Amino acid sequence: GIPTVVFVDQGEVEVDAGTTVLEAARAMGIELDHFCGGCCSCGTCRVEVRAGESSLSRPQPDESLVLGPNALDAGDRLACQAGVHGRVEVSIPRYFGVRGD
Repeated sequence: GIPTVVFVDQGEVEVDAGTTVLEAARAMGIELDHFCGGCCSCGTCRVEVRAGESSLSRPQPDESLVLGPNALDAGDRLACQAGVHGRVEVSIPRYFGVRGD
């Protein structure tokens, strides 16, 4: 099917194959922290994959290093690194509390 990212409680967006979860979030106007600018070095764009893990590109060594084994085993991914190739459902954890506008 068409690559689609479903953001739990925030809607969904169809994307071109290989688009990252971060790019999809930005296309929807969803605020997803990415302090390093999408360079796989800070870990702030972590998302929880709820469904469709096989529709994402495989984690590369850099991403695995930044996330760590526990987060990887729990199904977390870095949105800047996870390329979408099918339907995937993710949620954005709020580790640091929700910022006001």
